[in-house]
Amino acid sequence: MSRSLDERRIGEFMAHVIVCGLGQVGFRCTMLLRQLGIPVTVVTTEDKRGFKKIVQEAGAIVQIADARDIDSLRLAGLSEARALLAVTSSDLANLEIAMDAVESGATCRVVIRLGDQTLAARLHRESGIDRTLAMSMVAAPSFAAAALDPSVLGAFEWRGEQYTLVRTDSPSAEDIGLAEDLVAHRREATAVPRRSTRPRISFQQFAGSIPGSLKVAFLLISLLAMASIMVFHLGMKLSLIDSLYFVVTTLTTTGYGDINVGRESWILKLYTCVMMVLGSAGVAVVYSIITNYIVSTRFDELAGKQRVNVSGHVIVVGLGNVGRRTVEYLRHMGIEVVAVDTDASARDRRMLPDSVHFLVGDGREVDVLERAGVHRCSAVISVTDNDATNLSTGLSAKKIKPSLRAVVRIFDASFARKVEGVLNIDAALSASKLSAPSFVAAALGEGLVYSFVEDGLLKVIRDDEGRLGFEELELV
Repeated sequence: MSRSLDERRIGEFMAHVIVCGLGQVGFRCTMLLRQLGIPVTVVTTEDKRGFKKIVQEAGAIVQIADARDIDSLRLAGLSEARALLAVTSSDLANLEIAMDAVESGATCRVVIRLGDQTLAARLHRESGIDRTLAMSMVAAPSFAAAALDPSVLGAFEWRGEQYTLVRTDSPSAEDIGLAEDLVAHRREATAVPRRSTRPRISFQQFAGSIPGSLKVAFLLISLLAMASIMVFHLGMKLSLIDSLYFVVTTLTTTGYGDINVGRESWILKLYTCVMMVLGSAGVAVVYSIITNYIVSTRFDELAGKQRVNVSGHVIVVGLGNVGRRTVEYLRHMGIEVVAVDTDASARDRRMLPDSVHFLVGDGREVDVLERAGVHRCSAVISVTDNDATNLSTGLSAKKIKPSLRAVVRIFDASFARKVEGVLNIDAALSASKLSAPSFVAAALGEGLVYSFVEDGLLKVIRDDEGRLGFEELELV
């Protein structure tokens, strides 16, 4: 049930929050906190993006220093702070900042950005860090949901189940009501079969892989076999079936026993000798064709250069942290996925589920998209670390198949809105904008499940003793 922030909690939140790092995530966290009316002190070593002036105009204090120095945190008011947010782009730096704060005896909530979720889970159990969040973990479900359903506001995982946020006036029995027209809809997980490592052979692919010379040789051998059936049918008075049997045993050099030309004319004997010589060559040709296809197809698959034969799937371009998490979320939902990356040895490739097809190539290129089955897919999600690449990939995919959904990652949220409004892109999302509300909500209280901004409100979903609770904090 929805409830507003009461006066008591406003009093609690008047203590300031320290934000370490002024990148995209740090900037958005700072701006959200200021919109909530909460004092903020930012500790950062640099201001590459020019965010310092903006946050200062919003009322934040900016301290140019290294947050890994405990004296810098003390100068920022660590002992009186409500919370400490370590959200630099370096996991190790965030971890060092948090450990220094905990060891100093600080009583504030400590929330850090950490990409390694295995390490994050261990830290949560064994340290005084209150919450570890990965931008990819928070943002990836929303990228996946945007590709599957345009009406979905966001997505999250709670108690091992996947949920999407949906606006509806007629919720189903399994939906969890959060507000008057907002529900958490549980998505059924589907068992994902292990993808076979054997190449999928289509006749078109098989025929296209055979060299021209081998095609000619195979055709000549086939014509010889058909002619020989008639020769032995007429010359040896054999039935067509017996003639076929005799030709096959001769060409494959597995005869003779039951049928032979020992008592036939010299012409038939000579003809049979020629057949045996050509038969050996013919069998070698057939074996070479089959071996060439299987070996080349397998090597193409290992190198990510194969052509995928699936339909109704989602193509995910870019296998960074956000891309891999997006793939995992889609596969958990039972959606067939083709992952594309320019790096054949992409760091996250080995962490993909076995059921995911992987292709090497530039998602902007038509040939790569066609190999990924763009004509038969339902959506393309481009989440590389380059805005121009993502935008170009989305536009290329829409040009090939206008009916698919194109979802792209754009780092600048204001530019993302323009992309959706002007260009033929279905959803342009900023991972930092999607994750910042959750970092802020984690700093302000326990049990965070998911948080998002809508209609001038920070909306927070929390685990309230085994139930989903919902609250709205007004942004000014």
